[in-house]
Amino acid sequence: WFQDAPEDAAQFIRCLIGQASHKVFIADPYFAGRELLAFGHAIRRSDVQLRVLTSDLALKGTDAATVLQQAIESFGTYPAEPTIRVLKGKRSSLHDRFLVVDETVWFSGNSLNSIGERAAMIVRLRHPERVAARLDGMWETATPFIDSIAGLSGDA
Repeated sequence: WFQDAPEDAAQFIRCLIGQASHKVFIADPYFAGRELLAFGHAIRRSDVQLRVLTSDLALKGTDAATVLQQAIESFGTYPAEPTIRVLKGKRSSLHDRFLVVDETVWFSGNSLNSIGERAAMIVRLRHPERVAARLDGMWETATPFIDSIAGLSGDA
């Protein structure tokens, strides 16, 4: 339970991510450049794969796509550059937020960009297999970030 403690909540998330041995998958329709910088760099091992599933909602604004691209570039070669995919449409098919660290799935109703500002919980799912499979299915249908920004204008 986090309330009025955004730094505590962020530190908890960074700690989970830092424990990854082979994969981190963040699914959050509002995940953008600022969040990638805040959480993606918590990965400690160069062989951990980072995937992010976001949505068009996160890319609204004049420079949101540029900021996300700069955040991606900040990774250089360590850890490996994250792979970002975007759920298209005015209304995201994903509402809640999920963090997959190796085989463990965590659930949050709050977006990582505001986690801990208001009363919220981050819950570890006891039987994550179905949720992980559905997230993988959403991943497969989402558009690669580079393709999604090709047609964006400044008022996206």
